[in-house]
Amino acid sequence: MCGHRAAWLHQLKPNGWIVAPLRYGHLHPVCRIRRHPREAAWGEGRIETIASFMPIQGRFAQANPWQSYLMGGVRSAVESRYAPSPAFPTLEEGVDPIESKMHCDFYFFLSLACRELWKTNNGYGIADPATGCAALTRADGFSIRTPQGMSSASARLYDRLQWLISEWQRIGRPAITEYVSTFIPKREIPTLSPDPFTEWVIERTDHWEVVRCSHSSISGSGRRTCATT
Repeated sequence: MCGHRAAWLHQLKPNGWIVAPLRYGHLHPVCRIRRHPREAAWGEGRIETIASFMPIQGRFAQANPWQSYLMGGVRSAVESRYAPSPAFPTLEEGVDPIESKMHCDFYFFLSLACRELWKTNNGYGIADPATGCAALTRADGFSIRTPQGMSSASARLYDRLQWLISEWQRIGRPAITEYVSTFIPKREIPTLSPDPFTEWVIERTDHWEVVRCSHSSISGSGRRTCATT
């Protein structure tokens, strides 16, 4: 990359493709990217498959793009268990749920829609580092982690997680491969849908990446602040 001009896009032939494992939360799926047919400095791409063998390296590596609260743990807390949601299959306890397709699809949505993303080996969800509370989606159901005196805060996180599941269902439970991206040079300002759960902006090294559900019929010209690393 040099300046605002993306060499990796500029050097592509008109019908050429770049295949790269871009990172989203703890996932780094394989994305297929080409030059935009009308804007040479832009790119457009789609997630083709999940990959776990090698994250992107070098200039484009971002340890945790646009997320604020991805944490390895919270302080000592009481854990309470809840029944699984009908939205997800029940898996064997102790399994990392995002190994299942349905959980992986929701986790990808969560990584776009929620800055409180939290991930452990046994589950994923949202957390508040200020209170030490967390609400998790596990293989065998839900759980909340509540430090002493923080029951109302953990209840709010649990309710928010349930609401995010309902929003994912509202937009059609999109699979991870049903998102498309447009890569726009940072000198330009993205214009987005007014629905906060159909398009998102990620700050990449030299571009804004506008991610949207490919099956969504909602469109518009509303703008939102771009989330940054």
